Amino acid sequence: MLKRVLAIVTAAALSPVCGYSAGVVKVPSAAAAAESETAKTEKMTLDDVRELAKKGMELSWADLEAFWYDKMGTTKKEVTCRYPMENSYFLYVKGAPEGAIESAELYRFAYDPVYPRADIRTDDVEAFIKEATTQTRVTTSAATTTSKTSATTIVTSTVKEPVLSGTEPMTLDDVRALAEKKEALTWSDFAAFKWQRIGTSSDYPRVYTFVLEDGFELFVGGDSFGKPETAELYFKDRKNSVNISTGDVELFIEKNSVGELPDIGFTFDDIKAMTTEEVEAVFTEKGLTDKDFYQVYSQDIISADSGSVSYSVMLEPESYMINLTGKELTTKVSSIKEGRYLAQKADFTWKEARVLASLGLPEDIFSVDISTSPMLGRMEHSGEYTYGLYCQCSISCKETDSVKRADLLSAALNYAQLNPDFAFIREEHIGGTGAVSPEDGSYIIDGSQVQFNGTSDAVWVLTNDSFDDSIAGEGYKFCPADGGKYTLLILDYNVDMKELIKQPDMPGVDCTMKSYVVERSGDNITVTPGENYDFPYPETDEETQASVAKKEGILSDAMKLAGGDHIFRCIRVRGDSNGYYNSLHINASSEGRLFVTRNGKDGAPVTREELSTYKDDEAGIKRFTVAGSVQPGDDLIITVPVTEKIQITRVDGGKITSYELNETDGVLMHTTLKMRTWKQGDVSGDNNFNVADIVLLQRWLLGQKPENFRSWKAADLNGDELLDVFDLTAAKKYLIETM
Repeated sequence: MLKRVLAIVTAAALSPVCGYSAGVVKVPSAAAAAESETAKTEKMTLDDVRELAKKGMELSWADLEAFWYDKMGTTKKEVTCRYPMENSYFLYVKGAPEGAIESAELYRFAYDPVYPRADIRTDDVEAFIKEATTQTRVTTSAATTTSKTSATTIVTSTVKEPVLSGTEPMTLDDVRALAEKKEALTWSDFAAFKWQRIGTSSDYPRVYTFVLEDGFELFVGGDSFGKPETAELYFKDRKNSVNISTGDVELFIEKNSVGELPDIGFTFDDIKAMTTEEVEAVFTEKGLTDKDFYQVYSQDIISADSGSVSYSVMLEPESYMINLTGKELTTKVSSIKEGRYLAQKADFTWKEARVLASLGLPEDIFSVDISTSPMLGRMEHSGEYTYGLYCQCSISCKETDSVKRADLLSAALNYAQLNPDFAFIREEHIGGTGAVSPEDGSYIIDGSQVQFNGTSDAVWVLTNDSFDDSIAGEGYKFCPADGGKYTLLILDYNVDMKELIKQPDMPGVDCTMKSYVVERSGDNITVTPGENYDFPYPETDEETQASVAKKEGILSDAMKLAGGDHIFRCIRVRGDSNGYYNSLHINASSEGRLFVTRNGKDGAPVTREELSTYKDDEAGIKRFTVAGSVQPGDDLIITVPVTEKIQITRVDGGKITSYELNETDGVLMHTTLKMRTWKQGDVSGDNNFNVADIVLLQRWLLGQKPENFRSWKAADLNGDELLDVFDLTAAKKYLIETM
């Protein structure tokens, strides 16, 4: 047992990104069963319900984890699961994600106010089943659930099945009007419209499909005697859909609408039929002669023996962005240092239908993956240096014959360059010609990227600049920014780490961490191998502590090498497709203090002083670590909220430094990092702290709002994002200490 504990501690100690987990809601085991291979195998029966009812108010999520459910919903405060049974019975359970069950209601046919139901924890389940077994698909008038203390007779009246036999074609405007009713939608709302298909499905006993304009369809399903259970607007296929009762219909329509496209004078088939010389003539006629941006592709460039090459067409984003903020989106800045002003992922979505239509490629031949790419050091036609967002369209050709595929890809890339929104083509060569590699083949420098080869258990990068990265096979790609300097740490066990967790007593276990310094200047990338660190598998508590201290020393050396405050980001965890765990490391003097404010589970701001993870008494400094709320080893989680702003305050040596950055899906977004510094106590902003600042603070607290009260953050000496009498007391004490 001791060695098992030590193994887990060692794995955590070797991870530079471990930290506290804040704002995380773990889904209860009954809901998490959706992700399990072994759970959700047993369908609930009425006999199971009778047994569960015996637990009364002690009923918990753990009692339900073996049963299959057909619907689950989650919010930050509530989880709901529906368990179907024979004879149209259902158990509907609601409760806090990590807390008690709030209700467990048994009903038949439909979960609707007009149907009776019984909470199996408090009501007489047997009496309810006896009454409901004779019930037909009906509504009730003056009916309530049957309790253990009093019996109630269900008074019913038959409801006729609604008939959808309208003749009027449904339009997108009709869908917009239906969406305004949200969850109050009934079958009668659809009675006037002509349906195209009717039938049943595995999920719903009755389904209607209404065909709309421009490739949209509305799918309505449910029990014909109750209310529709779903009303999904979809475009082309059911995977691309929105529930009109709960989703943003207008955004969905806009995202899947093409709109008016520019006439470029040619089609894809026109370009495909041309020779290379004819395409060059078209480029010349249109003035597409800047070789830094335009290139005519042919089989001489795209060939079967050119290595593994992928091509992405980069489009200027403005014509394709749907603004979700209501404010102007910034897509270009003059340098990477201003990258925090760029639009963030949560600020917009792509108008995908317009992107695909503007590329003009036949869908039976090509597939396109659309994503956001922040490109660095890009020289615009004006010659200016920029750091900007682009719409990245990664093009794949479905043709299997290599010669035909080369011709088709050439035509696609040539045709894309005629688009007035075309920016440039991004080529990614993996192991292709022109690559530079050391003798041991541990990495390949190719173009604007470094391809690291071989397996690894985890890879981290320490940086205060942006970069692109992605996993490729057993290795991974790292794309540094122009002018950037990075420290990479690569961790390897000599055994499979998953097997080591299963068998912690495995003999002969060793761990090695390799370090590299990667720098980029223009098109020149250099990789300098650093020191290799050996971590023998610890057998004792002393060896474990030594391993932890060694990791801290490596991290301190890496920070000294690059200088300043940094994001330490995990860009790969073997066996994990989402390795983007990270933390912000902030240096301070040994007297420095740090405060972090983020939202708690109830949505209210929570402030606490962060404890330093490492203190160097000899150097007189300590390092604070602020981690994202997603950490390695976390189970199925829901972050609270999906995107939040974290505010960090460092009080150190008479200065207050404010750090602000976003956390999206539990990951710190270092491109959003904003830093400001104030002199501690200097609320007037004149770079001096004296009695006048104390007077200003006192007047402000009295509600007088003096005009020269300019920097409230400087008075927030305890870092709780509030100004109160405690800050006034601390300011007076600090003034006396500094006089």
